[in-house]
Amino acid sequence: MKSYSELKFKVMPDQLDDLVYILDQHYHNSDPYPEGVVDSVYFDTLDMKSFDQCLDGSFEKAKFRVRGYGDGTFSQAHLKRKLLYEVHKTKAKVEPIRFDDLRSWSDLVARAGQEDLFREITLASLQSGPLFPTARIVYKRKRFRAFDFRLTIDYDIRVIAANGVHPWMKREVYFPHHVLELKSYQKRPHIPLLGSMKLQQISFSKYMQGIFFLQGQEALGIAV
Repeated sequence: MKSYSELKFKVMPDQLDDLVYILDQHYHNSDPYPEGVVDSVYFDTLDMKSFDQCLDGSFEKAKFRVRGYGDGTFSQAHLKRKLLYEVHKTKAKVEPIRFDDLRSWSDLVARAGQEDLFREITLASLQSGPLFPTARIVYKRKRFRAFDFRLTIDYDIRVIAANGVHPWMKREVYFPHHVLELKSYQKRPHIPLLGSMKLQQISFSKYMQGIFFLQGQEALGIAV
């Protein structure tokens, strides 16, 4: 899959309705799947190597997750590599599995015809070590498209501790903000109409923020 650029912006609760209105006015029904639920379980090593890459601001990051879309099962395995703002994703379909049945990455089984893609993801995971479910992040998503841009508004975001692998202080936390993501094959994507919103650009992921919340810490305010 071709790499792309990704920018993220924090959307405060009092900004959400205005942002949805602006994007809906310009890009209504521009995506074949305009809205839905996104449900992801992130995997990490016992010593949290993937999280530490985020925390340390590593030049290159890798995240491993399974994803579902609101039916209670997870049917895709993802490897997301990030080099600064440039992102490359590898996806493979897996046999549907429920949250309570996830104990380690080895529980996943590739669907027929997806073995090579799944093997690529699993081989990459071996560079870190055995992976275990760490945090589940669920949110509602609105999707818009324009030219080669893809805009998504992720709202009502919550993080849930995954299967007791780590002794988090909290089991479930709702984010106090929402997230706008802009994806494009352009190196420096820009949407002029967003300028009036004065949204804060951020550099941290939902996974990183979610772990902070489970640890009982405050919301991150890291800006670019």
